[in-house]
Amino acid sequence: MIFLPADDLKTGEIYLRLDRTCNAQPEMNWVPAYYFSVCLPDGTKIGQCDLRIGHNDRLYIGGNIGYGIDEAYRGHHYAAKACRLLFRLARKHGLEYVIITCDPSNRASSRTCELAGGQYVETAVVPEWHNMYDEGKRQVMVYRFDLAETSELEITFLPKAQWKGTAIPLTTRNDSYYDVEISPLDHDGCTVSLVRKAAEKEIVHTPDEYDFPDRLYQDYWENAEAYGVVGDTGELLACVEVCPEEWSNRLMVTELWVSEALRGKGIGKRLMDKAKEVAAQQKRRAIILETQSCNTKAIGFYLRQGFELIGLDTCCYTNDDIGRREVRINLGFFFHREGRRR
Repeated sequence: MIFLPADDLKTGEIYLRLDRTCNAQPEMNWVPAYYFSVCLPDGTKIGQCDLRIGHNDRLYIGGNIGYGIDEAYRGHHYAAKACRLLFRLARKHGLEYVIITCDPSNRASSRTCELAGGQYVETAVVPEWHNMYDEGKRQVMVYRFDLAETSELEITFLPKAQWKGTAIPLTTRNDSYYDVEISPLDHDGCTVSLVRKAAEKEIVHTPDEYDFPDRLYQDYWENAEAYGVVGDTGELLACVEVCPEEWSNRLMVTELWVSEALRGKGIGKRLMDKAKEVAAQQKRRAIILETQSCNTKAIGFYLRQGFELIGLDTCCYTNDDIGRREVRINLGFFFHREGRRR
């Protein structure tokens, strides 16, 4: 196998510095591998990762990718971001999928697999012939990452002069909602509860319900910038729009949309990664966005991308938002903060 150039594995937050490569060792059933240092833009090393090219019984247990982030830099999802960079290199080698495994007791590592977009396959028994057995490992959680679906789709900048006013045909369909209950606020405080419940019938919202369907580059987002996927005939297939909230040094995601044809193929995650890259380049302290309590699919997606609840508004749209099951939910993604607020 020919080792490929790997100097393009970078985002606004981290880059991978190639340390060495290792040829295959068929007698050990070892495949060719790349070994990297995970670095911040200023060159500070914060961890390491590796990519093994191929598939066999040994790799099904040990995985195609290994990673480790130094303790001082944990809590920023750098491991998941490094994995996504390695996916680029894996695609160049023609891999349609990769496997990552972790110890069932290592919640942080399994969370990394989830954030990187992995699908849990099974908890497999480590065979006695595997070197991990000698290390004391008896089981591993196996995650699969499909790579080939949308790697050819490019996310490009959408210039304001060309795309301003473009309508976004945003339709949502959900079979559940978050029921919001708030006890009256008094001297001792109050209790706020959000409980996911099944809907009696599918909850559908379309642009036809509103007099002002979402459009790119609305006048009130003065410094917005948009990125998206454009079809061969010039039609918009997916997009993300972001706009700085300067006074708070946060970046707002004002639009995120993926057409039906591209849903379930990882485009939404790639668009959100782009928003995070822009936020990092602008040195924002957080990313914020708005969704609704009836849009449980979107909320689930945002939680998988590392967002958390930062607030809600029970009368943003009407005076009966709770009864209508359409309460404004505010979510945030934080840079440079230890852990998640509980």
